[in-house]
Amino acid sequence: MDDRDIGSARTSTGMSVRPMCSFPGWDTIGKISAGLLTPLIAGVVAYVAVQQYKINRRQYRLALIEKRLVIYNAVLSRIVEVVNDMDSPLDKNIRFIRETRDHEFLFGPEVAAFINDIWKRGNDLMTLKLTSSPGQRQIDIINWFDQQRAEARSIFFDYINLTDKV
Repeated sequence: MDDRDIGSARTSTGMSVRPMCSFPGWDTIGKISAGLLTPLIAGVVAYVAVQQYKINRRQYRLALIEKRLVIYNAVLSRIVEVVNDMDSPLDKNIRFIRETRDHEFLFGPEVAAFINDIWKRGNDLMTLKLTSSPGQRQIDIINWFDQQRAEARSIFFDYINLTDKV
């Protein structure tokens, strides 16, 4: 059998018979496979990279959530204190600022404005309490604090929400 007869069969009379369907050689299959394998590997690598990005983003949000919740709870505690005590002593104002001092690094400007407004109105209430008898202005400030419970949740929600946005 010589090289020309590879892929063919011989009959009992010695005649060479070629198969009815031709099958490409292994070298052609290898070239086609190599050509298709490269884009397939690139696609798998791209998919893994996207999944890794999503995982890293979730881990980042989870790492921040604990610190953000501390500030959120301090804000809610301060609101409840003012409403319940109908007062805002200096030591509680200072404690509030100390507990929320990292808000600039963990939240956007709307949270910073909200925290600063709570602190300012707490100081206003303290000043009114020290300088005058209870009046309408104090009642207005306490009512404002009471309304801020729902406002706090809406302002902080996007920062402490764990649903996937990616």
